[in-house]
Amino acid sequence: MPLISRVPTPSTESDTLSIERTVFNVLLFLGLFLNVAVLLPALFSSKVHRRNAWYNVLISWMIYSLSYLLILGYQHEHEPPFGICLAQAALVYSCPTLCALTLVCLLLDYYILASALTFEKDANPLVLKLLLLFPWIAFGFVGYIVLMLIANPLAVTRNPVHFYCSINTNVPALFSAIVIFVASIVVLVVEACTAVILYRHWGVFIRPSLDKPYLSFSMFVRLSLFNIMILVADGLDVTVIKNPGKDSTAGWTIVMATIPILAALTFGTQRDILSVYMFWRRWEDN
Repeated sequence: MPLISRVPTPSTESDTLSIERTVFNVLLFLGLFLNVAVLLPALFSSKVHRRNAWYNVLISWMIYSLSYLLILGYQHEHEPPFGICLAQAALVYSCPTLCALTLVCLLLDYYILASALTFEKDANPLVLKLLLLFPWIAFGFVGYIVLMLIANPLAVTRNPVHFYCSINTNVPALFSAIVIFVASIVVLVVEACTAVILYRHWGVFIRPSLDKPYLSFSMFVRLSLFNIMILVADGLDVTVIKNPGKDSTAGWTIVMATIPILAALTFGTQRDILSVYMFWRRWEDN
């Protein structure tokens, strides 16, 4: 019997893309749900205490998830309303910048707090406020660039696999790429400086505490690894948005949708937060 080669038909390709869109949306909803679940104990439980920079990170990943869900229901044949598509285009270009900078500022906040504790001096409140505001200023600036670049409504369209809306210019993606590159350098420098402080004052940070989990050595390790991983992922995010080839976009976009889940697992698996949900278990402070 002769072998019959099966060539993918348009119907098969459409079914595959439909499944991939569903996976993409489910991952984003899961990331959003998990980040909210991590945020709630910090807001309402007396057992969980976090710094403002930590809240900034979680909120940035929630916005990241929501930004890609704006055209939910318009990812197939029907075109989304122009206003929603425009808003999503502005968000998907600016969210990588926001997420990268909130993480960098959280690491800087950790360094400042560790230095203040080690050398018994107060942190500069103005610097701490700037660390909170700067990511949002950059976020708004990139969004403003996107809006200013759209002189023709036809410039805003869905990407080749219809997962989200983007624009046909590389300027916002280039700006985000520069910010992420600079952020990567800052991360390496700050991590090195923080590691020196931790090494010289090992006894202060080696034991995690339910009262001060933010200052534990394990938190620094998970934060540092997550920073490096996310900066690389944000770089890929910008690359995918900048070069939307249909053959590779779906796969990489699904990978991008898993990043908020990683954020929730990184910041939500500390003992004080787990103790809120696992209230029946006895947690001992080491």
